[in-house]
Amino acid sequence: MEQTHITESDNSKTIYKTVVPADRVKGLQHKFNRIAKKAKQHDQTIPTMTVGESFYRNVPLYRDGVDTGETVGIEVVTIEVVASVIKVPGDWRIMGSIKQAPHGETGNLVYDLGADPGFISRSGADKVDPARCDHCQIKRERKRQVILSNGKETMIVGHTCMTEFMGINPMVPVMYSEMMAEMMSAKDYAEWDGVDIEVVWDGPGAFPINQVIDVAAASIDAKGYQPTSARYSTKTEVWQTLTKGRHGIKPHPNTEAALEWAASLEGNTSFEHNMRVVATRSHISYNEAGFAAYLPEAYNRHLAEVAEATIREDQAKDDPGHWGEVKGRFEFSGTVTRVSTGWTTYNWTDRPYSWVDVILDSGHKITWKASKIVDLEPDDEIQGKATVKSHDMWNGAAQTRVTRMTY
Repeated sequence: MEQTHITESDNSKTIYKTVVPADRVKGLQHKFNRIAKKAKQHDQTIPTMTVGESFYRNVPLYRDGVDTGETVGIEVVTIEVVASVIKVPGDWRIMGSIKQAPHGETGNLVYDLGADPGFISRSGADKVDPARCDHCQIKRERKRQVILSNGKETMIVGHTCMTEFMGINPMVPVMYSEMMAEMMSAKDYAEWDGVDIEVVWDGPGAFPINQVIDVAAASIDAKGYQPTSARYSTKTEVWQTLTKGRHGIKPHPNTEAALEWAASLEGNTSFEHNMRVVATRSHISYNEAGFAAYLPEAYNRHLAEVAEATIREDQAKDDPGHWGEVKGRFEFSGTVTRVSTGWTTYNWTDRPYSWVDVILDSGHKITWKASKIVDLEPDDEIQGKATVKSHDMWNGAAQTRVTRMTY
C-alpha cells in the first residue's frame, strides 16, 4: 500500500490519504467503526472516513512464483480520513508517538499524529533511545514515547510523564490516533511494495479490457460463442489464455468498434446495462469475464441486424406495397414466379395443395394457396380474377394473399 501521508492540516484537523486494494475496504471500514466508537465513548472528536471511486493499478504478474514480465490490474480506491489534532494546553502540540521495538529487535514504530509530519525524521525516530525522556531526564527503558513541539523546539517525553508535563493525560486520544495511523498504513499487495500477484480463478487480478475482447472475439470467430454452461465456455478459454500468457494475443479488428458500440447503449435493459458497464471498465476481473466474453458475440449480432435492416430498406424502396383491398375482388394480369406443390393429410385423407406466386404488371406480389395441383409453371403469363384475403409481410416485403383465383 502507498505510504500514508498528510495532505492537508490546520490547528484543528489532519487529513490523511492512502490508496488500498478495493477488497480491503470492507475490513478497513470495520476497523474504523470500532475506532470511532471508542472515540465517542471517551468524548473525543469522532473522525470521518471517505472512500473514493475505484480505479486500477498495474502490478507485476507472477505465475508459479516466477515473474512473467507482464502486468495485471488490481482494483484500488483512495481512502481519506479526517482526524482532529490532539489538543493540549499551552503552545505544545503532540506531533507523533514512538513504540519501541521489543527487546532484542531493532526498528521503532513511528506514528505521525500532528499537523506537520516533518517534526522529526523517520530515520531519527526509528533510532530513538528507549531510555530517553526530555522531561524527567531519568534513564529507564520505556515502551512508548510522545513527540511534542512548540514551534521552536522538539521534546520526546515518556508516556508516563505526560500527565506531569502537560497537566492532563492525553494518552487516550494518542492511542486512538495510533490505531488510525496503523489502519491507514497496513501493508498489502501492490506494485509499489513489490509484492507478488498470483492470478487464480477467483483471485484479485484483472486484465486490460482490450485484451479480453481480443481473445474472446478470436475464439468466437474460430468456434462460435460457447455459453458458460458449455463444457469449455468462451469465458473459460479467455481466462485461461490470459493467465497462461499474453505475448501471442493479436489485436482483433472489431475490438475497438465493439467497445464503442457497447459503451453507447442506453442501458434500458439489464443486457444493455451490463454490456455498457463492461465496455467502460479499464480492466476485467474473473467475475466480469462472462459478460466481457459475450460482448463480441453481441456486437456480431448487432452487425447482422444492421445488415438485415439495410436489405429490408433496399427492398422497401422497390416494393410497391400491398395490392387491392382486403375482401375485394379484382382483375389481374402478371407472370408466375413460383409454383410449389405437395400433399397434406386432413381427417385421414391425403389432399393436394399448390402455392403460386405472381408478380403483377403493376409490380405488386400476390400469393395463392390452392387446394389442388395447378397446371402452371414459372414464367407463365396469366390473367384472371382474385379475392384479396390478407395483407402481410414476407422477408421484409409487402405480400398480398389471395383466394378464389380464376385464370
